[in-house]
Amino acid sequence: MKFKKVFSLILIILNSASQSFACGAGSAPMKIKPWSLQQVLMEVNSVDAAQVFATDIALNRLPQDGGSGNQSPWGGAQTSRWRPEAIMANAASKALNDAWSMQDIKDVSVAIPTQLFDSGFHPYNDGQSNSRVDFNSAWGQSRPPVVATLIQFNSSAPKVSIRFDRTIQRTQGAAAPTHVEIYFQKNGLGTSLKIPISVDALGDFVTDWNDLPAELNLTDSFNNSVVLIRPQPAYGDWFPIYFRHPVRTANDLVKKAPAGKTKFTGAMGNLSLVDRNGNYQDPLKIKNLSSASGKTPFESLISLS
Repeated sequence: MKFKKVFSLILIILNSASQSFACGAGSAPMKIKPWSLQQVLMEVNSVDAAQVFATDIALNRLPQDGGSGNQSPWGGAQTSRWRPEAIMANAASKALNDAWSMQDIKDVSVAIPTQLFDSGFHPYNDGQSNSRVDFNSAWGQSRPPVVATLIQFNSSAPKVSIRFDRTIQRTQGAAAPTHVEIYFQKNGLGTSLKIPISVDALGDFVTDWNDLPAELNLTDSFNNSVVLIRPQPAYGDWFPIYFRHPVRTANDLVKKAPAGKTKFTGAMGNLSLVDRNGNYQDPLKIKNLSSASGKTPFESLISLS
């Protein structure tokens, strides 16, 4: 099965910047039966170095807090056991679900400020350790401090929806947020603006940033614009928001590999990441193994290590 539209579930994490999740558009939504996310991922055969894609599930929703069945939360139902990765995934899923439930949606990207650390975890026994995301050690919530969602529409201007967690103000006696301050570079000059905040049914502080400056070009997924935001009037720290999300196929990636670096070594020296025509191939047949066994691609890789 080939998917023309994709939800990006994992993107490169930027140190002390933001984690982005996005979904691309370019054709009519595919109507498919409600699969579990694991089944969807097993069908995907274009895997970038730091990205895993699933389909644009027109009739389904991503897992999030409060979900059940195939939409059960990442990390399980007990929020106290969630690691930062699960906290981030559930928050991003909620933002994507909320945005895609609106009308006339063209594309959605989610940015969640976080930090990046070395995990010391070597899942493939190849010497490469995976990074781990983290929030401030004093945060202690099952939700991120901030979630920003860039929402693009087919027939109207885009906007950025901003959500500050209900516990964002930690200074005892300090005034609750009444507006968000936004700082960015416009034509080389520092520019700031303030937008009123309201409180939603969950108790979070929310607002929409409309009339996005054209100079920021936020809807270009290759753009490097960074925006700083903070709740006011009594919050000192800034949160960086960054929506850059370039998407490339596995073919594009493997063709940029240096000469001689597309083949395995040692016991797997006869395997290559490219076929005789120079196109990407799955030399270990992980997709087939996963489909036949019901295992995830990760589990299939581990079984071969």
